[in-house]
Amino acid sequence: MLQKPLLMLAMLGAVTITVGCETSPSTNGHDLKSVVDPIAISQAISFDDPTLVEPATLLLNDGEAVEALGSDVVSQLAESVDFETQSLLVIALGTQDTAGYGVAILDAQQKANTLYVRLHVTEPAEVGAVAQTITHPAAAAVIAKSDAELIQPESMTH
Repeated sequence: MLQKPLLMLAMLGAVTITVGCETSPSTNGHDLKSVVDPIAISQAISFDDPTLVEPATLLLNDGEAVEALGSDVVSQLAESVDFETQSLLVIALGTQDTAGYGVAILDAQQKANTLYVRLHVTEPAEVGAVAQTITHPAAAAVIAKSDAELIQPESMTH
C-alpha cells in the first residue's frame, strides 16, 4: 500500500522521498534548512474533499484561483486569507479506494522560485481491515505570500 501515495506524489512533480518521521528534509543531498528561507504557516488543515479527484499541488494567490478550484473547504479557508500578504497552498492526493489515507502540511521553505513543502502522508495499515470507501485526502495551509513557480513536495510517511 505504500506505493500508491508515493506514486501520486511522484505524479505531482519532482519529489524527494524521505521515509521516517525524524529525518531532516533534504534535496540533492543538501539540508533544506541551509539552502532555503522558511515560509511562515499561519493555519493548516487536513480534510477530505470529493471535488479534488486528481492529485494536485497548488499555490493560490487570489480569490479567482480559489473559486476556479471549486472546493467548498478551500473556499471557506480562503475567507481568512489576505491575498496581499498571504498565499494558500493546497495538496491533494486524489481519489483513494479505501479509508486510511491522509496528508498534512508540516512546513514550507522557499529558494528562488521553488517552494519546498514537507508533508506527512498517512496510509492504511497493511494488516487488518480497511473500510472500502472512496476518499479524497487533501491538506491546505495559509502561508506567507509566495511567488514560487515550482512546488516540490517531500513526503514523510507512516
